[in-house]
Amino acid sequence: MTIYERLFGTPERAAEQLDGIDQIDLCDWMCDLHDEALPPERCVGCLYEYDRYGCERKDMSVLEWLTQEMEA
Repeated sequence: MTIYERLFGTPERAAEQLDGIDQIDLCDWMCDLHDEALPPERCVGCLYEYDRYGCERKDMSVLEWLTQEMEA
């Protein structure tokens, strides 16, 4: 199952929700996907990389991120 399927269900809903995405929204979504786990477990599959200095955007487009498979 892809990330967009887990988060939104359809490509149309993904496009609608991602209009104006920011890091805080994404963090909340990842928390929901991983049953409110704490970092780094909830960061699995995130568009940002978590480390002790904070989060930095990975070198991938939003489309590439959405279409990758979500780890179970």
